Amino acid sequence: MSSKVLANLVLLGLPFFLFLEGCVPAREFKALDEKYQGLKDHVAALEFTNDTLNNALKETRAANATLLSRWRKMQHDSDSLAADLRQLQEANQRLRNDYTDLEVLHKGLMAGNQKEMGRLLAEIQKNQSQLQGREDAIKEMERQLYQRRQDQEKEAQRQQADRKKLDSLRTDLDKITADVEKKNADIAELQRALAQRDSVSRALRERVSDAMFGFEGKGLSVHQKDGRVYVSLDEKLLFQPGKYDVDSKGKEAILALSKVLVQHPEINVEVEGHTDDVPMKGTGQIKDNWDLSVMRATAIVRLLTTAGKLDPKRVTASGRGEYFPLDPAKTPAARQKNRRTEIILIPQISQVLDLIK
Repeated sequence: MSSKVLANLVLLGLPFFLFLEGCVPAREFKALDEKYQGLKDHVAALEFTNDTLNNALKETRAANATLLSRWRKMQHDSDSLAADLRQLQEANQRLRNDYTDLEVLHKGLMAGNQKEMGRLLAEIQKNQSQLQGREDAIKEMERQLYQRRQDQEKEAQRQQADRKKLDSLRTDLDKITADVEKKNADIAELQRALAQRDSVSRALRERVSDAMFGFEGKGLSVHQKDGRVYVSLDEKLLFQPGKYDVDSKGKEAILALSKVLVQHPEINVEVEGHTDDVPMKGTGQIKDNWDLSVMRATAIVRLLTTAGKLDPKRVTASGRGEYFPLDPAKTPAARQKNRRTEIILIPQISQVLDLIK
C-alpha cells in the first residue's frame, strides 16, 4: 500500500490498523527494527562520505585558483619577454644599419688618413662585438620565451585535468546527495508508519484496559511494548496449581477480552503459557512444566475460539515452560510471578514491511 493511499485512508477517518494485512512474529519484528537501525546507520555513513567529498571539492577549488594565478603570472612574464625581444630586435636592426653606414664610410676613407681608418676599424669591431652580444641575448630571450610557452601548455593541461577531476567529484557528490535524500525520505516514511502502528497499539491497549477494568490489580495487567499489547494473567486468576482447566473467574476475564478482539479482526492473538522452575510431580497426562504451559495456552485458545467466537486463524498457542521468567530469583514471590499466561495482541504491520522492502 503506497503512502498516498495510506494518507487518503487516514483522511477518511478509518483507523490505520483496519488496512494492515498479514501477521509478523516477534523475530520478524526484531529483524524489522534491526533493518530500521541499519538504514539510520547507512544514512549516517552516507552523510559522512558527503562531508568528505565536500572537503575534497573545497581543496580542489583552492588548488585550481592557485594554478590559475600562476598561469596568469606566467602569461604576464611571457608578454614582458616578448616586448623585450621586440626591443632587442629593433636595436639590432639599428646596429645593422649603423654597421652598413660605417662600411660605406670605411670604403670612402680607404684612400684617406690611415690613422682615421684604424679608428674606424676599431669602431667597426666594437660594433660587431656589441651586435654579436645582442644576437646572443636575443637567442636567449627566444629560448626563454619558448620555455615559458611550453610551461603554459603544461599548466593548461594540468588545469584541464583538474577540471575533469572536479566535474567527477561533483557528479559523485550529486549521486551521494540524491542517495542520502532518498534514504532520509524512506526513513521518514517508515517512522510515520511505525508511529501510526504505535498509535494503533495505544488505542487497543486503552480499549482492552477499559474492557477488563474490573480485573486489573487482581492478577491481570495490560501494557504496551514494541507495537504490541500484552495482557498478562497470573495463574491464580485462571488455573488451579498444576491444572490446565480455566476457572470461572478466568473464563469471565477471557470472555471480556474476546468481546474486544471480535470487534477488531485485524488483530492477531498469540497465547503464551509460562510456569515456574519447580519440576512437575506425577506421571499423569502432564509430564513436565513445558507440557503444562502448552496445555494451558491451548485451553485459553479453545475458550477464545469457542465461547469467545474468535476466528481460529487469528490465534496461536505456544508454551514457554520455565525458560522465560519475569524474575529469575528462587523465592516463592518470584515463582508466583513467573506462573502466568500472556495474551499478546499483534496489529498486522504488513505495510511497514512493504516500506522496508
